[in-house]
This record gives sequence, structure tokens and C-alpha cells, in this order.
Amino acid sequence: KFIENNSSNIANFDQEYIEQQLKIRQELKANKQYKEADKIRDQLLQIGIGIEDKPNNQSIFYLIKKD
Repeated sequence: KFIENNSSNIANFDQEYIEQQLKIRQELKANKQYKEADKIRDQLLQIGIGIEDKPNNQSIFYLIKKD
């Protein structure tokens, strides 16, 4: 389950792609493939998308503002 934060700011990004990547990351983490899950987190971070993991297998994604 994913919670969007400031979704209007993320409109410029392909939200479906982000959610797909988060789902894959969740599956990797469930299978204890943390190194691969971290790669997805790092790739999203490079395009300005931050991820915050929450309890109950939820993740929040948000746009990182660059000055």
C-alpha cells in the first residue's frame, strides 16, 4: 500500500512508474533482498523521489525539492 505525499507536486513524474517500482521494492524487501531494494530506492532518489517506509508494509513517496 502506498501513500502519496504532495501528489500534485509529483504530477510531472510518471506516478504509475513510481508505484510499480515501489511494489517491486516491497517484494524484494519481503524476500530479504535488501541490496536490490536499496538499488530501487537509490534510483528513485536520483530522479528526485524520496521514499519513507512506514509500519504495516506502507511506503510514502515524495518529491525532493532542489534549490
